[in-house]
Amino acid sequence: MTKILFIIPKLNGGGAEKVVSNLSHDLSMHYDVHIAVFDNSDQTYDCTGTIHDLKIPAQKKYFNKILNIYKRYKKIKTIKKNHDFVASISFLDGPHLINAMTRRREKIIVSIRNNISMENKSFLRLLILKYIFKVANKIVAISSDVKNDIINLKLSKSDKIDVIYNSVNSNLIRKLADTEINFNFEPNAHYLINVGRLTFQKGQWNLIQVFSELIKIKSNVYLLIAGTGELKEKLVNYCEYLGIQDKVIFLGYVSNPYPFIRKSDIFTFSSNFEGLGNSILESLALSTTVISTDCKSGPREILDPGNNEILLDYKIAKYGILTPIMESSFDFLNQELSKSQKIYLEAILKVLSEKEIQDYYKKNSEIRISDFSPEKIANEWIKIINK
Repeated sequence: MTKILFIIPKLNGGGAEKVVSNLSHDLSMHYDVHIAVFDNSDQTYDCTGTIHDLKIPAQKKYFNKILNIYKRYKKIKTIKKNHDFVASISFLDGPHLINAMTRRREKIIVSIRNNISMENKSFLRLLILKYIFKVANKIVAISSDVKNDIINLKLSKSDKIDVIYNSVNSNLIRKLADTEINFNFEPNAHYLINVGRLTFQKGQWNLIQVFSELIKIKSNVYLLIAGTGELKEKLVNYCEYLGIQDKVIFLGYVSNPYPFIRKSDIFTFSSNFEGLGNSILESLALSTTVISTDCKSGPREILDPGNNEILLDYKIAKYGILTPIMESSFDFLNQELSKSQKIYLEAILKVLSEKEIQDYYKKNSEIRISDFSPEKIANEWIKIINK
């Protein structure tokens, strides 16, 4: 069987890692799948195929980082030499560089998961990305916005970039959502949920600020936050400062968040920027109403495809509610909501007070999620690999 190789730093906790896990299952019927992992010491995502654990974990010191590049280069080069891969597909910057440097006869494909202009745009990073994109046969962008971002940064031309969304296995997610969990949902209470890393990108402090005003209007509401990250302690302290620590429940890393999402009234997406927003797709699979910031990139493409209007208020779009991005600094002393935060609050109140909105989205979410089926997305990858 024809061999393909995925290259990824780890197989735990992140969106790119979950995509590799899903693709390894979805493509295993068509290819002999191999996965090279820089450090697989704490794998949480299951995969189909042969895993090559390089056992070269990330380093903090500059010299050790350079040494890591050399070590990883040598090991990936050996793996490619020992297997006749038709394609080598990398995820995230480090693997992209190693993939490009170790090119042999195989097709080099790099998958771009985020809006580069919203991340680190140092001269060195852009220079390295330009080299990677020049070597690559194909660049796969996770959304149209991400593709346009690459073009606008003059890192590559349009004809080299294809857009392939993440797949969502709705049947599996719904099955996992039936799992019993050790959590007591109060029968007459409303629940909001956010799932994602606790980082600046995900903007959970905005959500906490909005929630602190929400419970002054509706007292029987709880906010669930699933995820870990560098802002965890600061966010917990912020809830204590606002006096809402009994109403905001930090679940930590949850390998199966789907029972929580299904039993929540609203999935509250608060990101400042994204690549696509995989947790939005998973919420649609569970027919949970989504309220999302209209950040770059992804939420609008999922919830309101084909619409380019500038949002000044919340919008009840076809597949979910979009609000202007919440522009507010993480400041313990400033408790007054910004205009965009007030709009987000109004959207939440609208959904909680009008059940027909949730009924409307339950019906429409089933239509939309079919566009992201594993079969459809796998076929798009197969076309690129075989082309």
